[in-house]
Amino acid sequence: NAKANSKFRDAASARRTHGIALIPHDFALEQSRPLGANIKVIGAISPEPARKLPEYWDKSMSENKVVVVVSFGTILSDYPINLAQSIADELSQVSAAVLWKYSGTLPKNLGKNLKIIPWIPRNECSFNDILGHSSTKVFVTHGGLNGFQESVYHGIPMVVVPMTGDQPRQADLVRYKELGVAIEWKSINANGKVLRNAINEVLENRPPARKVQIGLNMHYIMMYASLFISYYVCAAVFFVLVGERYDYSFPVIHGQLCDYILYVELYVTNPELEHLWEKNAKANSKFRDAATARRTHGIALIPHDFALEQSRPLGANIKVIGAISPEPARKLPEYLDKYMSENKVVVVVSFGTIFSDYPINLAQSIADELSQVPAAVLWKYSGTLPKNLGKNLKIIPWIPRNECSFNDILGHSSTKVFVTHGGLNGFQESVYHGIPMVVIPMAGDQPRQADLVRYKELGVAIEWKSINANGKVLRNAINEVLGNKVYKENIKRLSTIMRDRKQTPSQEGADWIEYALRHDGALHLTSEAIDLPEYKLHMFDVFIFLLVVVCLVIYLLLRLCCCIFRACRRKMEVN
Repeated sequence: NAKANSKFRDAASARRTHGIALIPHDFALEQSRPLGANIKVIGAISPEPARKLPEYWDKSMSENKVVVVVSFGTILSDYPINLAQSIADELSQVSAAVLWKYSGTLPKNLGKNLKIIPWIPRNECSFNDILGHSSTKVFVTHGGLNGFQESVYHGIPMVVVPMTGDQPRQADLVRYKELGVAIEWKSINANGKVLRNAINEVLENRPPARKVQIGLNMHYIMMYASLFISYYVCAAVFFVLVGERYDYSFPVIHGQLCDYILYVELYVTNPELEHLWEKNAKANSKFRDAATARRTHGIALIPHDFALEQSRPLGANIKVIGAISPEPARKLPEYLDKYMSENKVVVVVSFGTIFSDYPINLAQSIADELSQVPAAVLWKYSGTLPKNLGKNLKIIPWIPRNECSFNDILGHSSTKVFVTHGGLNGFQESVYHGIPMVVIPMAGDQPRQADLVRYKELGVAIEWKSINANGKVLRNAINEVLGNKVYKENIKRLSTIMRDRKQTPSQEGADWIEYALRHDGALHLTSEAIDLPEYKLHMFDVFIFLLVVVCLVIYLLLRLCCCIFRACRRKMEVN
């Protein structure tokens, strides 16, 4: 069906080189684990709100306050008469009404509480609808994935009797998450009370609603209060939650948030974090120390985009919500808009807020090069003015935030190149607006942004020291970006990817925050690897074992060689 029009040479290549894999499951029902950025866990598809049952079904269910629903799937709906008789005998002794889907030979001596149905017409209702009925209290199942998901979705505890395939895994999850009881098939014939006792156990000791209904809100989006988020997101969330301005100069743990910790991983050492936690959060925290509070977060919001990064596996609690600082450009103030509109091609130059004043000799070298660029240049610079500025060069010392931002300037139709130090916000905004870059990195994460610009061919990256050493490097880099269409095409493609979102990053982040606040921190998304000792987490014990085995094998081989050598030597001496 596909080979004639496929770009792949065989089915194996086509299978391996897929873009996105959709997994119809939910981490509420699973152990959290890292997945590639192209693996999308979209939630269980088969569960849905229950439809009203047909009248005869609804009457039968409503007449009984407690109904045990029994089904072992479509494949195993007819089984040996001795097994069917054992099941019937046990179900007949359950202290509740039982609805059993079974299409084989009818067993003898059926109890009055037992109703057998051979088939459920899909056009009338489904097992999902029966599980969603208010009278259903227990589901006896073989542990098929659909039935397992539907049972959790409707908050119905289970008795699982697994057979094959993935069913034993579902049974293990039921045991581990305490969603019911799991038993073996062979125990039903061997002991005439196992199934009955399991059902009665679940009826009398129903797991707490919080545990049973962990999948009830699968279709919602949520997040935990302990956030490990970026510098600028922290300020916004802090203001919304606390109603106070956030001190941008240093990370803070605010006492009013208690365990809802806003932690900024920006030049924060563990002693500093410990001190902040002790001072502001310890009194109302459920954690014993800052390290535990830091490790036991539910969800981490990452304000970035994989369009700008190398894809890599991330834990289910790591949510890449998209770059927050880029947004559609606002109209510029009249004086700036006039300047930008008068020039068809404008090169925008800014090296960030911190590095806006630099040595006069470096500033002079930059000014000399910018003056020779064949385009208008808008340079944000607040230091001593260099001499002999070109007519194409306009210097502005500051851009008032209430009037506009660099995001608005980058979004202007006249902006064609952005000369930057490679700060994350400027990098993201430049890609969002499709403006190729000349990056001159200084410190921190800037060299990484410069590497990404080179690797993805979004512009040119040069070194600071080369500007003083060679008076043409910066000018040549700008001319290269202005004249090479490849950079523009590549960055426009990434811009389209960044903008293709159903929600803004801020809205998605807010949804995840609400998700965790509704679900006790969404800790089901956190990998249990966080509780492993370091040597187990990094598999040092396995490596040491393998090293010992290798050393032992080498030792035995050497001993064997020595023995062979001695035997040969003795034989030669005898001869």
